[in-house]
Amino acid sequence: MAAISTYLSRIKSAVLGEEVRGSIHDAIKAINDENVTVLQNCTTAQNTAETARDGAVTAKKAAEIAKADADAAKKAANVSEGNAAKSAQTAKTAEDNIDSKIAVVTEVKDNLMSSYQITDNLLDSSGDTLQDSSGRNIIGKVVLAEAGNIEALTKRVASLEIIIKTMATK
Repeated sequence: MAAISTYLSRIKSAVLGEEVRGSIHDAIKAINDENVTVLQNCTTAQNTAETARDGAVTAKKAAEIAKADADAAKKAANVSEGNAAKSAQTAKTAEDNIDSKIAVVTEVKDNLMSSYQITDNLLDSSGDTLQDSSGRNIIGKVVLAEAGNIEALTKRVASLEIIIKTMATK
């Protein structure tokens, strides 16, 4: 604020009309100049406050968007986690299926080998015994089985191969 006491003192001590008018003029001008400065400072403060408010509004909107993005990411992560759990369960089921099919194939093979395998001399197409270069009979193992058993075993092996290939591509 203007040093009003100085201006009041000048007005009071002025003797001539010209001195009085000059002193009053100087005091009023000093007060006006200070009011202009205060008004400019108020306008600057108002503009700064409005800019800060606009920044806060923008930050709030950005925070809302970030929260929405985070919620969407969380939801997607939950879906992915569920899908991963389902895939793991599917893989476990497929593994169990393979294990059971291998067990069946192994059991059928063991049954065929134990029930229908014979060790005997190998014969050529004319029914004569095959011999090696030193003249000894060549002995081999032959599995005699019904065509239905061989066909069932072949189908089981084929389905097992399909499952293995399917799992290998996942």
